[in-house]
Amino acid sequence: MKEFKSKICPNCGKEFIPKFSPKQKYCDSHKGGAKTCKVYNSLIQTGKKELIVDESNENDTALSDTLLNDIELKIKPIKQDIKAVALDIQKMKEDFFNLKSRLDKIDRGGFLAEEITELESYLISSDNRLSKRNLSSTKENAILITRKSATNRLKELQNIKRYVTRKNEIESTYLFKNIHAFRLIEKCNDCVQFLVPKNGKIDGTLNSLLMKYKTYYPFGELVFNGAYKSFDCLGRLPQPFFGCLTGERNSGTTRTSIKICKDLVDFFGFKILYIGNIEQINNEYSELVYSEINSNLFAYKACNSKLEITKLLDRESYELVVIDPICHFHIDYNFIYQLQKQHPKLSIIGILKSNTESLKRNAHVIIDTKNGMGVAVKGGNSSYNISAWEGANYYHDTDEKHYENEY
Repeated sequence: MKEFKSKICPNCGKEFIPKFSPKQKYCDSHKGGAKTCKVYNSLIQTGKKELIVDESNENDTALSDTLLNDIELKIKPIKQDIKAVALDIQKMKEDFFNLKSRLDKIDRGGFLAEEITELESYLISSDNRLSKRNLSSTKENAILITRKSATNRLKELQNIKRYVTRKNEIESTYLFKNIHAFRLIEKCNDCVQFLVPKNGKIDGTLNSLLMKYKTYYPFGELVFNGAYKSFDCLGRLPQPFFGCLTGERNSGTTRTSIKICKDLVDFFGFKILYIGNIEQINNEYSELVYSEINSNLFAYKACNSKLEITKLLDRESYELVVIDPICHFHIDYNFIYQLQKQHPKLSIIGILKSNTESLKRNAHVIIDTKNGMGVAVKGGNSSYNISAWEGANYYHDTDEKHYENEY
C-alpha cells in the first residue's frame, strides 16, 4: 500500500499518516470517548455539534502577535545556546573527518605505541644506527636508519598518536553533544507550552506555533563513524511517541526491549518504568532485567490492571513506560491517548504478543522481533537492528511474510 506524507490533525494536534488518500485531513485517533477526530469533524459539519470558539476577544490576531513576541523573547537565550551547540557539533564533524583523512593517508604500519617506545629507547642510547628489522611496526628488511631519520619518524608517529587521541575524544563526546542539543530544544518547547493560555481553546495560529516548537527525539541521527546504540532503530520520533514491539513467544521481544531501555537510560538519561504482569515476577525474570540495567532511573513494577498502571504514573513522572505484554492488561489506543494527554512527556512502548491492529495502526514505530533480532517495520530506522543475543538472525525464516507490505 502506498504511504503518504505525514500531517498534523487540526482537531487533536497529533501527527498522523493518511491511510487511503493524501486529502485526508483528520486522523483516526480517539479525541475522547468513542469518537475519533474524523467523526468529531463530521458532527461539526452536519451541525450536530458546535465548534467551541472564543468570541470574547475581538483582537485575536493582536493577541496572537503579542503572545508570539512574548514567547520569542522568553526563548531567545535558549535558542542562542542551541545555535552554539549546533556550531560545536558541526566543528566536531569537520575536525573528525579532517583527522580521519590525514590518518588514512599515513601508513602507520602496525603497533604505534611499541614503535614509539623503541625509537625513544634508541635515541636515548649511544647506538649510531638502528635496523628497521627490529621495529615492530615496519616491514622486515635490513635497511639501517640514522639518528636523524629516527627523530623524524618519532615526530611523525607522535603526531599520529595525537590525531588518534583527538579522533577518539570526538567520537566519545559527539553523542552527548547531540543529546544536549535535544534537551535544549525540549526546554524551548517547555517554555512555549507554559506561555500558551490554558483556557482549552487553541486557534489555528496557536496550533501552528505549538507545531513549530514540537520536539522530536533524534534517534537514528546520532550515529557517528559506525558506532550506534539500540535506540537508533527507533528513528526520529515525536515527544511523546507510542511504539509497538511485536513478536511470537520466545522470539526475544523482552530482551530487545531491555536493550533499548538500557541505552536510553545510559546515554539519554531516560527515566523508565518497566511494567510486567504478576506472573512474570520470578527470580529468573528479575535477574534478566536488573543484570542489564543498574540505575536509579529504571524501575520494574508488577501490575494486574490498567488502574494500577494509572496510579503508578500519577505517583511519579517518567519519560518512558514499557508495558510487557500490553494485551495482558486489555489496553486499547484510547487508554494510551488518555495517558499521554494526562502526561504530555510520557512515551509508551507496548510489547504485543497478539495481533492488535488498532494499536499497530496508531503506533509511530513498530519494531518486529524474530529469532532474537529487532527490525523497524513501520516508521523507525531499518538501517539499524537490535540483536537481543549473539547469533540473532531476523531473516532466518525466509517464508515469513514481511510487515512492510501491510503498511
